[in-house]
Amino acid sequence: MNNRLGGQDMKVQFEDIKISYIGFSDYDITAVKHDWESDPRTFGRWLVAEHPTLKDAEALVNGGITMIVGDQKTFRSVDEYGEVIDSRLSYDDRHHDAEVNYLYLHMKGQWHVSDNGIDWETIEDQIAYEEKQKQKKEVA
Repeated sequence: MNNRLGGQDMKVQFEDIKISYIGFSDYDITAVKHDWESDPRTFGRWLVAEHPTLKDAEALVNGGITMIVGDQKTFRSVDEYGEVIDSRLSYDDRHHDAEVNYLYLHMKGQWHVSDNGIDWETIEDQIAYEEKQKQKKEVA
């Protein structure tokens, strides 16, 4: 995954973020776009700390305490959901949304993030990776 999750001074509006959850099968992803302002690292940690369960994810996606922009959308697979960011996954751009930079997906019992629609990391694994990369740059 690209080294973009919560870069220094980076601000991303929630219009640029979609959150979703996988229901009872991999063919049941429900997603919405949100209208808040936060950087991706802070938002990711908020999801992990305050909304860790599938039930929490369902509540957020279904209106919860967030402001939804547009309608809920259902995707048939993680790859199809990834097309929101990268239409090259299937060369079908009907799901592509040029405004979205980050996808959050509650799957396998925890939150995952992608900034390219292909690679999915747990939020804490992505943050740890970025911190290591930052340390390497400081040493070099």
